[in-house]
Amino acid sequence: MTATREIKPDPVSLGRAELARRPMTALEKQLFDDLGWAATAPEVQRHAGKLVVVHKKKVVAVGEDQGLLLAQAAAEEKCLPEELVIEVVPGDSLDEAPR
Repeated sequence: MTATREIKPDPVSLGRAELARRPMTALEKQLFDDLGWAATAPEVQRHAGKLVVVHKKKVVAVGEDQGLLLAQAAAEEKCLPEELVIEVVPGDSLDEAPR
């Protein structure tokens, strides 16, 4: 008589497979594109030490108060705050935190 051993799938591999199968929603794609654009766009990066709100590859607000910026930008763009991206632009000094 031979013993059979149950093979259990690796939970980490299963999680990756599930993520790989689902395409991004339109909103996820927009946010992904906006994040990539904001990371290198001169229009964003010139605001050293600030928070920059981006919507559809356009700078819609710049400042220091995240909550206020999101509210103003969402009202201006007529969208939900969840549809906006905030890029934290580093200051001129590596020791300086964004204001």
